[in-house]
Amino acid sequence: MNLHFILLFVTMEGFWCIAPIITALLATVLNVVCVSTNYWIQIGDATIGAHAGVWKFCVTFFDDGACASWKSDLSTLPAVKGLVLVSIILAVFAVTFEVKAYLDKKYVYVCTQGATGITALQGITLACGIFTYLAFVNNNDFGNEYNFSWSFALAWVAVGFYALAVIFFIVGLRKG
Repeated sequence: MNLHFILLFVTMEGFWCIAPIITALLATVLNVVCVSTNYWIQIGDATIGAHAGVWKFCVTFFDDGACASWKSDLSTLPAVKGLVLVSIILAVFAVTFEVKAYLDKKYVYVCTQGATGITALQGITLACGIFTYLAFVNNNDFGNEYNFSWSFALAWVAVGFYALAVIFFIVGLRKG
């Protein structure tokens, strides 16, 4: 590993340059994991019940389980899918701005502002997707036997990391 990179990160200036990038990337990884898993809600218990995510609904009977795509007539689910996918796609643009700001000091201020705005937009779109999923769950008759599961919690953790990355970006702009 390059010694210059290590020394830059150890200094406070380097911290405010690298910390938002690492935090935003971590939030994006958590976002991808939570969106790709089928454990946003759990209905019943682990033996006989079901669990579901954004993409699929899985029914469990003891050790056997089967998953199927959600029905297409559910009106709020496409909105959830769109919002969480937009949040993930925005990561490409945010990382591009972040790397450009880090590598080219000439455009550091403009690129960091762009990365800050896009990262904030990632968190907002993911949060809107979560709230839309809440509306979807509350508008369907799952009874009182459902609980939000670990993928749902992971989505909220990702929103928190996006917010933390934005704070790091803003503080880094003030320090720079």
